[in-house]
Amino acid sequence: MRRICAILGSAIFLVIAPGIVPGYVPWLICRWHLGAPLLAVSSFRVLGVLLVAGGLPVLLDSFARFALQGLGMPAPIFPTQYLVVSGLIAICVGGNVEKRLTMPLQSEPSWAADRLPHGQA
Repeated sequence: MRRICAILGSAIFLVIAPGIVPGYVPWLICRWHLGAPLLAVSSFRVLGVLLVAGGLPVLLDSFARFALQGLGMPAPIFPTQYLVVSGLIAICVGGNVEKRLTMPLQSEPSWAADRLPHGQA
């Protein structure tokens, strides 16, 4: 049952978060009317389409892993039951997921000292 809720929740969140903010809101602003290309170079449009097309597999893979492996969704309303540390999401966050998750729990001086070269803290 949790897997079904995770899949449905992730699908709904996929439509709401990455669907509304970069899709519907710009449409409200400009109604997708295309003006002159950036710096009058039409290949910038092609580059933009390629970047979006390249990002879609990463987005879909991450949402699928949250739902199928983590049994949750990437939203605080239904957090994952298991920590997802594999696939493209692990590469995107630098592979050091455990440190990123515990950093907000530490006090500021301790994680700031981690940023200094060893022996200077």
